[in-house]
Amino acid sequence: MRAKLKGHFTDDSASVSLNLPEYFTDFEIKGSCRGFILFCRSLNIYLWNPSTGLHKQIPFSPFGSNIDATFFYGFGYDHSTDDYLVVSMSYHDSDDTQLHLEYFSLKSNTWKEVEAPHFCYIFAYGPKRGCLYNGAIHWLAYRYDLHLHVIVSFDLMERKLSYMHLPHDSYGNPLQWGGLWVYGEFLSIYTKNYRNDTFEIWVMKEYKVKTSWTMTLVLPLDLRSKVTMYIDSLLLLPGDGDNKPD
Repeated sequence: MRAKLKGHFTDDSASVSLNLPEYFTDFEIKGSCRGFILFCRSLNIYLWNPSTGLHKQIPFSPFGSNIDATFFYGFGYDHSTDDYLVVSMSYHDSDDTQLHLEYFSLKSNTWKEVEAPHFCYIFAYGPKRGCLYNGAIHWLAYRYDLHLHVIVSFDLMERKLSYMHLPHDSYGNPLQWGGLWVYGEFLSIYTKNYRNDTFEIWVMKEYKVKTSWTMTLVLPLDLRSKVTMYIDSLLLLPGDGDNKPD
């Protein structure tokens, strides 16, 4: 990390023995990138590097996000600007037509709003963290206007939101029974197949190409909890989000 960015952090290098700063209690992990872990505790957002002790509390957004809204977060690195971004998306249950999208730049130490689509995505249940892959952050979502489960992605370089299709042969509700992760060099999804009560893992062999989805593994449903615990642990391994499709 360059000195320009390092100056925005508190240096707690004496605590590199994986001791959390005192305010890191009762927290949820929302993402990780290049050694940094993104935490949320109540309405507060933090970044922490357990190897170096560097940590920072992200300031509140000045754009007046509704505290009663549902929030989804992601964290990644933009190589084109040498900047780390904390991405926040939110929507309110009483307004299913508007998504609020913004990101925090560590280099400028400011929040910026991004124009969001005038339809709403409903995002996955459970851990509300994005999956970092190929320079973009990904979430499972349901697009109301298309009545379709999709993957929503935020490109960290273009600062733009888009979506891609799930496997056409996946069944059930992936928002409730599935999740995203990076399997080897591929963006992957794990989900329950309601037709035969199995647990499936699919990989996207060509990024953003729907027909490239390939089912790689089918497991008995009673192994689902063990597999998801394993995948959750992998999501916290250091990475830079630069996995490139072949």
